[in-house]
Amino acid sequence: MTDLHAHPGAQGLRVTTIGKPSITGPDGKARPVPGQQPWALLARLLLSDRPVGRRTLAGELFCDAEDPLGALRWCLASLRRARGPGTLSGDPVELNLPDDIDVDIWTLAATGADDIEPAEFLEGIDPSASGEFSTWLLVAREQISTQLHESFRRMSIEALSFGDAAAAIRYSERAIRLRPLDESGHVLLVKALAQSGNMNAASAHIEATEREFERQLGEKPTGRCTRQHGKMSRTHQQAFRKLRLSTRCSRAALRRLPQAR
Repeated sequence: MTDLHAHPGAQGLRVTTIGKPSITGPDGKARPVPGQQPWALLARLLLSDRPVGRRTLAGELFCDAEDPLGALRWCLASLRRARGPGTLSGDPVELNLPDDIDVDIWTLAATGADDIEPAEFLEGIDPSASGEFSTWLLVAREQISTQLHESFRRMSIEALSFGDAAAAIRYSERAIRLRPLDESGHVLLVKALAQSGNMNAASAHIEATEREFERQLGEKPTGRCTRQHGKMSRTHQQAFRKLRLSTRCSRAALRRLPQAR
C-alpha cells in the first residue's frame, strides 16, 4: 500500500471506490470529479505499492491523446480540486494524503468489509485506455471482489460462532449478493437461518437456490446446503426432544412432592 504523508489540507475526506466512486468532504457533500479517466488514475495510484512515474501513467491511461502528459496533468489537477492542494504531485506521483482520510479499499485490506456494501470496484467506470490498463483493472476488480467475498464469509462465520444469527444472516446475504453462484454464501445463510430457528426460511432458500443454479448453470448445487439444513434440523429436533423429556421429568417430580395440608 502507498505510504501516507501527513498534509494539513482536505481533512476528513472519504474516498469510495467500491460501487459508484465518489469523494465526500467533511461536511458530507460530494466533491465532483468529472469524467472517467480521473477515477481510473486515482484507482491506479491508490492500489500501487509505490509512486508511479508520469510517463507510465500517461502511457497507460492517455495513449490515444495528442498530448498524453498534458492530459495527465489535467486529470491530476481535477483530482486536486476534489482532494485538496498539495496532493497528487511530483514525478513519480506522490499521493500526499492526510492521515485521517478514509479510503474504502484500504479499509477493506486493513480491517475487513464491515461497513462496505457488496459492489464492483469502480462501478460504471470503463475508461478509454491502453490494453495494459484494461488488464490491470480487470485483475484489480477480481482481487477486490475476492477480498470482499472472503471478508463477508469470515464475518458470517464469526457471528455464527458467537450465536449472533442476525449478523450472520446479514453478512452471508452480502456474500450472496456479490457472488450469487458461489455456494459457500448460501451454505452460511442456511446455517444462520437455522440457528435463528427459522427452519421454514432455510428450506425455502435451499429450494430457491436449487432453482437458480439449475436456471443459470444447468445443474443443482452440490448438496452442502441440503446436508447443512438436515443437520441443523436434526439438532433442533434433538433439542426439542430433550426439552419435552425434561418437562415430563419435572412434572413427574412435582407430582411426587408431598401435598400441602
